Amino acid sequence: MKGKPIVVIIFFVLFTCLVFGNYKLVRTKYFDIVFSEGLDSKAFVLSKKADEVYEKLANELNCTLKTRPKVYLVGGNDFANGYANPLTNTIVIYVNDVDPLVITPNYEDWVVFCFVHELTHLFLMNKLSTYIEPLSIFGQTVCVALQSVLTPMYLHEGLATYFETYLTGFGRGNDPLFKTYIEKAKETDVGLRYASSLTTSRWLAGGASYVQGYSLLKKIEEDYSHQKVVELVERFSENPLRPFGITLKETVGKEFLGSWLEKDKRVGKNQDFSKLFLWPSKVDLNAWRIYYVAQKYSSQEALYYCDALSKEEFKVLDLQNCVSFSVSKSGKVAVARYVSAGNSVVSQLYVHSGTTFKLPVQNIVDLDWINDHKLVLIRQQNGSRFIDVYDLLQRKITRIFGPYENLIPLQITADERRIIFTGKVETNIGLFMLNSDGKLYKLDCDGNAKLSPKLVEDKLYFCAENFDKIQVFMLDLNDMTLWNLGGQDFVSAVVYENEVFGVQIVPGGYRFASQPVEPSFVRNLRWIEFDQLFPQESFVLDAEKYFDLLKYRFWFPVGYFDETGWFLGTLIGFWNDAVDETLFLQVGWSDFGPSFKVDVTFDKAADLYFSYAFSPKDQTLNGQFAVPLYLNRGLKNEVVLTKFGVTLKAEQGFEPLLSCKYSIGTVGGKIHGLSVPEIELWLNLMPKPNVGFSRSFLLVNSLVMFAVNTDFETLKYVWNLTLPRLRFNLGSKDGFWNMDGMNLSFGCITEINRLYEFGFDGYVKTTFYFDFLYQIPMPVFIMVGVKDNKPYFRIGIENILNALRVRKKAML
Repeated sequence: MKGKPIVVIIFFVLFTCLVFGNYKLVRTKYFDIVFSEGLDSKAFVLSKKADEVYEKLANELNCTLKTRPKVYLVGGNDFANGYANPLTNTIVIYVNDVDPLVITPNYEDWVVFCFVHELTHLFLMNKLSTYIEPLSIFGQTVCVALQSVLTPMYLHEGLATYFETYLTGFGRGNDPLFKTYIEKAKETDVGLRYASSLTTSRWLAGGASYVQGYSLLKKIEEDYSHQKVVELVERFSENPLRPFGITLKETVGKEFLGSWLEKDKRVGKNQDFSKLFLWPSKVDLNAWRIYYVAQKYSSQEALYYCDALSKEEFKVLDLQNCVSFSVSKSGKVAVARYVSAGNSVVSQLYVHSGTTFKLPVQNIVDLDWINDHKLVLIRQQNGSRFIDVYDLLQRKITRIFGPYENLIPLQITADERRIIFTGKVETNIGLFMLNSDGKLYKLDCDGNAKLSPKLVEDKLYFCAENFDKIQVFMLDLNDMTLWNLGGQDFVSAVVYENEVFGVQIVPGGYRFASQPVEPSFVRNLRWIEFDQLFPQESFVLDAEKYFDLLKYRFWFPVGYFDETGWFLGTLIGFWNDAVDETLFLQVGWSDFGPSFKVDVTFDKAADLYFSYAFSPKDQTLNGQFAVPLYLNRGLKNEVVLTKFGVTLKAEQGFEPLLSCKYSIGTVGGKIHGLSVPEIELWLNLMPKPNVGFSRSFLLVNSLVMFAVNTDFETLKYVWNLTLPRLRFNLGSKDGFWNMDGMNLSFGCITEINRLYEFGFDGYVKTTFYFDFLYQIPMPVFIMVGVKDNKPYFRIGIENILNALRVRKKAML
């Protein structure tokens, strides 16, 4: 094969792949603030605070950032999050306010608050050890990546959470929800051992690395001083190869870790984890049924109701990525859920009544039924929130409130006479009412955290902070008396027949619980007209254009040799600041001559993937192009993945590749160690035809997978049964290494050819879940089986990437 055509193809591919983001940019003393169209006001606020935060952190942690950092403010997505990428010294912030069921939004400004947290990550990863820093000859990316991997996740997130409160006075350190997470974590066996693990079956409300990391550092500050926290970070950063537990003992003494763990408080081995779920949920009441959404340890996300009379749980319907829901008096279910839409993730509205209908409304934060054909919605766009009413009969949406600069709606409830919502004014959270006269009223009460308001006739139920605890309250709207109902650690609740029903924070996550009402009168309240509203003013900063292009990041020598031959060369990495476009080029020399491989991904452009490789052994150039199509028709994720490709051969010409795969839903979760599509269909047309089908489901808490496929020469049947994980509790206290448990699975593969000859492979497989260096998963499997009447034994390491896919939702 001639070299020139190959070179032409490569440069053509690289040229066509250079898709870049179009942004605006303003500069401060230390930062380049890059922002999407319409986010000028957010960028302006951050530009006034960013340099001050930088100087405070530089002084506290005694270091500076190695390269000038960029901060991206991104709109167009509906979730609230942020992340720091130390490989490029980049911070990305999605400008929407956080879910109040996860973190109480007691900060002044979300973007600044998130910026403090993420900038702490960058400073920690720029405190390079003296024996890691020389690796910068391969690019700053290499040494920062190594320092990051050697640092436990609980120190990453714990320090960032610590400084978000230390520098701002707000944040999780002063959040009653987060304080409850810390108290519940003391009753588990997570400790530091599993606080950084990515594949553990253990779980904590609030996120283990955040809760345990902050709790540890706060305890050091309380028992010693703030300076002792900084000293711990300094010592560990200088020598990250030394286990964190040793550095901790040298800094605060060997007895400290044991006293912090409080070993006498542990979850019993017989705890029923099937009743626990991973994320909080609002509740809704319809007659005697209390509805809630739960994603369980088996990864079943579904809408359930509890029969208040029998206390039994019933599944209503399966769904995925639920943002909010509401059930009307006639039983219609309105659901907002996250879906992929082009190059963003949005919250899409659906209504289920026998069948599921997708409605033309997006950007939803919370919702409730006004009556059987009208929905009230909190919506958002580019960080601004407002309230709309959607009429299902007329298919018409009407704006009734906002957006305002000084009042941010959080959660909402309604009936035909009034709309009540929790709203954030500066750092305070209050209850507000839009009455039938069109006026806005504020409840005359303190500004502490308030969660999950729910109107039931003339009673308003909500959860609120009371002396650093979250308790259930009821406001009687007839006489305006406020009652404490006695429920403890609930994040959402209603009352039926003198019993509190709701979602409660517990060790290991959340559960649906009930307890008798214990009412105590608090005081009389009143509604006060609230007219201090300031409309949001749009303005345009004097900013320059900025394009987020691919840039060179690192090079690193690579090589291998085995029975098939050898290769020696280099791996070169390119990506943009946001790391949603990557290009990896591997070039070198093998025993057959020069070779190369190019991998390109575009997350920004709906997860496109390109791969090109040249093999000198058989003189072939191989190219693949994968395009996913997200259907978003119902309440489950539905994807069609199409692959195109071609293999150019020196003598045989070209060989095309064409395949299509359809999948819907997922099954499996933390207790299984893997997650697979509920239904999957595939059709490979070229080069070799193949068609198949798979179905996966839960049998109690065990995962059953069945598949059949044929290449029209043989027919293959596959089935597998994975039992829930058997937990162990082995490893170092600091999590430098740990063993979380084991999964036992059984399976068989049966093949039948055209001559009706049978092949059989039956096996028993045990997977042990190890972690090394705190967060590097190492799932080791042992397999014993019989294939064609011959026994075999195998030992190896599972596909780590598949195990990591179980982690679905991200937190700040």
